[in-house]
Amino acid sequence: LIANSDQANADGDSFGDVCDADDDGDGVADGADNCPLIANSDQANADGDSFGDVCDTDDDGDGVLDVSDQCPNTPLGAVADSNGCADTDNDGVPDSEDCCPNVSNPGQEDQDGDGIGDVCDDDDDGDGVLDVSDQCPNTPPGAVVESNGCADTDNDGVPDSEDCCPNVSNPGQEDSDGDGIGDVCDDDDDGDGVLDVSDQCPNTPPGAVVESNGCADTDNDGVPDSDDCCPNVANPLQEDSDGNGIGDACEAHPVPLMGVAWLLLMSVLILLLSFWWRCRMLTSSTLR
Repeated sequence: LIANSDQANADGDSFGDVCDADDDGDGVADGADNCPLIANSDQANADGDSFGDVCDTDDDGDGVLDVSDQCPNTPLGAVADSNGCADTDNDGVPDSEDCCPNVSNPGQEDQDGDGIGDVCDDDDDGDGVLDVSDQCPNTPPGAVVESNGCADTDNDGVPDSEDCCPNVSNPGQEDSDGDGIGDVCDDDDDGDGVLDVSDQCPNTPPGAVVESNGCADTDNDGVPDSDDCCPNVANPLQEDSDGNGIGDACEAHPVPLMGVAWLLLMSVLILLLSFWWRCRMLTSSTLR
């Protein structure tokens, strides 16, 4: 009683579609069927729109057609990238590959390579010191650091940038000669020009003149002060005529006894001559 020249009959039953209350024969009446021409008795509809999945060109309703959708089951309402995959922070990187899925970071920077992007990592350089306290936030991966997050190669508590021996532990930073190279890694601790391996006096005061063995030699005569009978006056041969330990070069020499007698005699003669001369002058004046 209803014209249907094409005799269309989707479910192949005894009734043509125009007069069949269930065209696709899935047991769901056409008026309630979300895919009336394609059997889908379960009425599955992932995105909850008007079309069942079997006849919906975008099952998950993410705006990317199923034929191009690499993630056809994106959760309803999720932000998706151009391939139909969830991209919560909308940075163009799908959540499944994003090192910070909830914070936009299209460059995917991850300084310490821990899989957590820098923009959402509380320790960017992975040195164990949180960024909020880290005074050196760009420490190279794997570097030993001190409590402030700065590189401390020798682990002595002093950052390399301030350490006078960055590769040898010296928490006290001892530097006898003040040359900026700590004693534990300095081959001339006292800075006297004689290497420690040959220096017989390794603790010579800074600025002291030394001899070839590194011992103080104030008068620079080649004899160390500790052995020099005249440490302040050059006397390389160490002459000491009277053997009293004070070298001739720096010992006051007394005037010999004969010298004293001679001086006394000369003084008396001068007095006598002076007296004679005065007497003569007086006599001459009287005769006139």
